Amino acid sequence: MPHSRIGVLLVNLGTPDAPTYLAVQRYLREFLSDRRVIDTSRLIWLPLLYGVVLPFRPLRSARNYRKSGCRKDRRWPCIRRGSRRKSARCSARRTRIESRSRSP
Repeated sequence: MPHSRIGVLLVNLGTPDAPTYLAVQRYLREFLSDRRVIDTSRLIWLPLLYGVVLPFRPLRSARNYRKSGCRKDRRWPCIRRGSRRKSARCSARRTRIESRSRSP
């Protein structure tokens, strides 16, 4: 019997607009309402989401986001700024590679 392999894919699916209760709640509502993220019966999941998760989890998550936020320049969030930098570097690298491949 051949052994099957299991893989784990870690993906950053975004961050809230600000480290506040309402912004985190809005982000969690959008993220956790997606059927591709939570693959269970809506009849079971939606009452849990609106009755348990959304009233309480944003408070703790907002506190954690504030702890991890940039304090020096007051920009929010570091994660987005870092992602933009990485994206710009990747784009520049891709441009250099493409220009090399076009050269005769």
